Amino acid sequence: MIELNYEINSIRSILPTQLFTVIGMYGVFRKMDEESKIAFAPFINYAKLGEVVEMPVMGALAAVFGILNFGLTWMDFYAPAPAGADAILIVATVIWILNIIFRTIVLNGLRKTFGRKWGWMILFLFVPGLTLAFYGYSKQIKV
Repeated sequence: MIELNYEINSIRSILPTQLFTVIGMYGVFRKMDEESKIAFAPFINYAKLGEVVEMPVMGALAAVFGILNFGLTWMDFYAPAPAGADAILIVATVIWILNIIFRTIVLNGLRKTFGRKWGWMILFLFVPGLTLAFYGYSKQIKV
């Protein structure tokens, strides 16, 4: 019962963030006259965002490390590593850090594309979904 409770709580915390990210990317892609349906594809939307801000390699890396991060997180939940398997924890932590770095680089490219100041990066780091939604639907922010 505890495991099911943990899974439900994890989904509840991830779902709003992903929902805002998808809504925000949809708005950003529409503003930039790009195919907006790609915003609904998890992780791949970062690859497309990388292309849009002229950083296709960084976007692809953000997508790949996002998929790896997601896979390792759920793999650990369903089949926890045996005691003493510190290497798995180290690899998962490195992948998580690389995921954050590449997403931040792509979102920084988006910030530059829209001509925003560095303060927006703090919002992108802590609430990327809400910031993307603001970028996508605010009438004050133009390409």
